Amino acid sequence: MVLFGYSKFFKVILICLGCSLALSGCLPPELMQTVEVKAPIKKPSVDRDLIRQASALAVAETRSLAIKNEIPTITAVGYAAMSTQPSKNKSERRLMAIRAARILALRQLTEQVHGIKIDGDATILDAVVQSDTVRTRVSGIIRGARTTRVSPVGTDNYEVAMELDRSTLRSIVEEALKVQQ
Repeated sequence: MVLFGYSKFFKVILICLGCSLALSGCLPPELMQTVEVKAPIKKPSVDRDLIRQASALAVAETRSLAIKNEIPTITAVGYAAMSTQPSKNKSERRLMAIRAARILALRQLTEQVHGIKIDGDATILDAVVQSDTVRTRVSGIIRGARTTRVSPVGTDNYEVAMELDRSTLRSIVEEALKVQQ
């Protein structure tokens, strides 16, 4: 009789346990607790030695090109619109557009000779990019650039093509190498 009492007791416990397990899967999501695990975001490390090696390689390659007289003629093209120029006189807007296109072509030549400094910034929140900005800066002196073409493009734009020939570029590279030594 005692044995039967215990077995009935265990049967009731097993049935209650089974029902609670079965019903726990039927709970609405707001009653269930979730645990969110966030992995720390690791910032990429800058390998300064690798940057130094790449810079030294670029200088050596430039030196090699200067010695072998394999420095190419480089060209750049700038574009500007007449309609965005701030004058009421059409002739003046045309001259201003040509000047703006020339300045943009000179900027491109400066980028090719001296390089571009790029700064970037990204903000990530909960694995979603919130903002991503890139800023560029160019600095350098360009002497001896020749304007090779000024031509209208369509009815409103002007194109200015410029170049640095080998001898001018060679002297710029030699001066840059002297400064680095």
